[in-house]
Amino acid sequence: MFIRSHISGAASRVAERWLSGQLRQSGLFFLLSLTMATFNAIMMVGQCWLLASLISKFVIDGNGISSLYPSLLILPVVMIIRAGLDVLRQGFAFETAARIRQLVREALLEHISILGPSWLQQQRTGSVASTLSEGIESIQTYFSDYLPQKIVIGIVPLVILTALFPYDWVSGLIMLITAPLIPLFMILVGKGAEKISLKQWDKLRLMSAHFFDMISGLTTLRQANAARRQVAIIAAISENYRQTTMKVLRVAFLSSLVLEFFATISTAMVAVFVGFRLYYGELVFLPGLFALLLVPEFFRPLRELGSHYHARMDAIGATEGLLTILNTRPTITENSSTAIPVKFSQVINIENVSYRHKEGGGVENISLSLKRGEKLVIIGSSGAGKTTLARLLLGFITPDSGRILVDGHDMSEIYLPAWQKNIGWLPQRPTEGANKSLI
Repeated sequence: MFIRSHISGAASRVAERWLSGQLRQSGLFFLLSLTMATFNAIMMVGQCWLLASLISKFVIDGNGISSLYPSLLILPVVMIIRAGLDVLRQGFAFETAARIRQLVREALLEHISILGPSWLQQQRTGSVASTLSEGIESIQTYFSDYLPQKIVIGIVPLVILTALFPYDWVSGLIMLITAPLIPLFMILVGKGAEKISLKQWDKLRLMSAHFFDMISGLTTLRQANAARRQVAIIAAISENYRQTTMKVLRVAFLSSLVLEFFATISTAMVAVFVGFRLYYGELVFLPGLFALLLVPEFFRPLRELGSHYHARMDAIGATEGLLTILNTRPTITENSSTAIPVKFSQVINIENVSYRHKEGGGVENISLSLKRGEKLVIIGSSGAGKTTLARLLLGFITPDSGRILVDGHDMSEIYLPAWQKNIGWLPQRPTEGANKSLI
């Protein structure tokens, strides 16, 4: 079982670096998403300037409606272009996440295939299934929601400050000073939420593994009249997971409250300074209104990042399980390039082969020879080592001592995928579909 109850800060950083490294698999889609976000920010500044200019000309300068027609016609066009750019940004971000999700899932399945059935049998199937399903879906949310927003908070405020400083440097300076407070407190609050979220993922995997085990063994539980007791255990695990989830939600809501508080305070500061400077004649109406229209847009990306911060925590918690699988080295070496002697081997020799399982049982000093065309039946009581011998011949495990020869070549020197292509295997509990196809 690869579940751990705690992940260190160093492991968290490793997980996030691994997630960021997956961006190279997205091609140009992530770059296109950032490009759309940049153009959208530029159009947003233009929209605010047009709106401030229209209000200033109509209210302050007293211009008639006819003189405002050009700006009135341009404004809806800008708004439509902004909406289109935002749709494209979200579409490219979704495509980025979908591609990464597909490639990560393929890599995991391929690595699990290399690790083989022997490794998989030592894991809790429900835990592995949870990692391959909810875990990878959490990674998709990280790339579609959190990571693009993390980049956007470096683009939009920069564009806004660049446009605002020439007209109202005081408001720009207030934004520049107060903006770092929001991510700072978000990080402080998020540290506690991260630990709780990681515990939540561990408990989810535990619950999935236990529930899957109970379903697969339901017949045995019913025969032993132990089903009701397991129902109570499942209920207790579910209640524990519910309580942890509620803790995560409480911290997430607290984080959003902190972000909204500081964003509101910063917006109010800009509004108060603009109001006083307008009152004392230190600022004209157009730049002041332009600053007031820009300040909510300045803090919007920071607010949205706070709302997507839980996606980061979920992804880091899920990545721990993914990396545990991907970093597991196969017990069978896959680097051998020795070719199979013939397409169909002529003789297999097992010479004094022994293998012991960690939990006990296995085979000891087995020797036999199997020639092409022969039929060999191995009979023994449960636990005598029949399945272990089959797995040794399949290459799923390697002998502790002795050797297996295929036409005189040690199996450890043979490229296993090529060897396994020549073998048909019907396991002890085949699926219903496979069983029907053989009948």
